[in-house]
Amino acid sequence: MARAANVALAGAYAEAFALFDAILFLKAPSFDAVLDWRCEQEAGLMGLPPAELPPLRRAELAVFIQHFERITRHMLTGGVRADVTVVLDKQRRPFSPCGRRWQAKPDG
Repeated sequence: MARAANVALAGAYAEAFALFDAILFLKAPSFDAVLDWRCEQEAGLMGLPPAELPPLRRAELAVFIQHFERITRHMLTGGVRADVTVVLDKQRRPFSPCGRRWQAKPDG
């Protein structure tokens, strides 16, 4: 499977990535945050507040995202080639490169 992925990455995917002007990586604070965010999304799709997502559904989502865990953990520890990395906190707010929070500029 890894060989097939590497072949695709060297061929069709490389051609697609060459069309991008830049690659932006939105970096989650942890893999656990990825599960929390996915559960929030699922709850929203079900019309529920996040706290009311059924525990069984959270468990099913945990199993689902395990398919992406290895690559996600690799990316979160620096294994991603991006022109810009935006580090997010647990509330999905970005940090500036100097560690301060970005502030929205008022209109006007």
